[in-house]
Amino acid sequence: MKISSFTLDNQLKVIYAKDNSNPLICIQLYVRTGSAWEAENESGLSHFTEHMVFKSTEKFPDNLLSERISFLGGNVNAYTEYDSTCFYITIPSDFFSEGLEIIAQLARKVNFKQPDFSAEQSVIIEECKQFQNDPEDFFLEYIAADYFKFNPYKKPIIGNLKTLRQYKIEDVRNFYEKYYIPNNCFLVITGDINQKNLKTEIIAQFSDWKKKNLVKKVPVINDFRKETTFKSLKKNINSDIIAFVLPDLSDSNPDSYPLSLVTKAFAIGKRSRLYKRLFHKEKMVDSIRVHSLSGINDGISIILVNPKKKTALEKIVEIFRQELSVFYKFSLNDIEINDCKRDLIFYYKYTYEYNESLASSLGSEELISGYENFLSYPDKINNLENTEIKKVIDE
Repeated sequence: MKISSFTLDNQLKVIYAKDNSNPLICIQLYVRTGSAWEAENESGLSHFTEHMVFKSTEKFPDNLLSERISFLGGNVNAYTEYDSTCFYITIPSDFFSEGLEIIAQLARKVNFKQPDFSAEQSVIIEECKQFQNDPEDFFLEYIAADYFKFNPYKKPIIGNLKTLRQYKIEDVRNFYEKYYIPNNCFLVITGDINQKNLKTEIIAQFSDWKKKNLVKKVPVINDFRKETTFKSLKKNINSDIIAFVLPDLSDSNPDSYPLSLVTKAFAIGKRSRLYKRLFHKEKMVDSIRVHSLSGINDGISIILVNPKKKTALEKIVEIFRQELSVFYKFSLNDIEINDCKRDLIFYYKYTYEYNESLASSLGSEELISGYENFLSYPDKINNLENTEIKKVIDE
């Protein structure tokens, strides 16, 4: 599969990959603004704006946009993360032109109406309350806020109740006009593409979109703890949760490749060191999951452990320290390294199976350091040396 790109005069970049195996196309629009890059008076507005753009556009007022997509046999959705907001459509390739027009409407032609704003404000406030009542989500948010000093990944993606209640419709409109500009966005298109018409159709929808000046992002690196700390948080929940927090690196850092392998070997999956010890041998936990909070900035890996009922939490912590000490002292053996390499490359190849997963992978790489790095991923993993792996464990 060939993956190519071009950039319009207004700096809107378009990345595309042709795959004619199914008559489907996935179109993803990335806005390079998420919660981490909001100003202090914009907390939660990336997510708020994501909700608002579906309500009414120039061509599809009164919630008609989703209805139109369904009529065409497609689906549309969106999500907000720390570094970006993404809107995506999967649609039969015969209706590519209409799908592209819908994405253009979301990016450029939103009507901001007071009734829509009031309705979505209530929805988002309720969503924020539900988020805070979910033990795991609440815990992850608490950890990020507590761990980081300067890193904006400490800010919750959804915002906070105080600011969400204070926003006016003008705040969302101004945010949209400030960040939804071609030089702060890019498109990823995968699937049954007609390359002869691709550029012509994109020019028709986006060439007159005006670029604006925008403050350049400055990545935050190395905002890591210099000492080991232990903290506890009381909350009325059904079962305990333990989190072990370790440094993670931006994908733009060359050391992120050996570190991803190391994290997998230590904590991710049924063959990891922690799973073998805590689940199989000691039978002390029900599950172990790893959440990565990194992107443009360095971040953290949060290893969440759900202990079995009546398990001594101090014993789990002690076992973790033992395993980490052994890991640090002896690193990984060749069998573990080769198994992890094979698994990582398998998951990489799996992203090619579906248009949506391929587009998401290309978009994620483009956000951080350029989609071209996605293509070189297998070589970077295969070429990892034991000395590189030991180095990131030591650090």
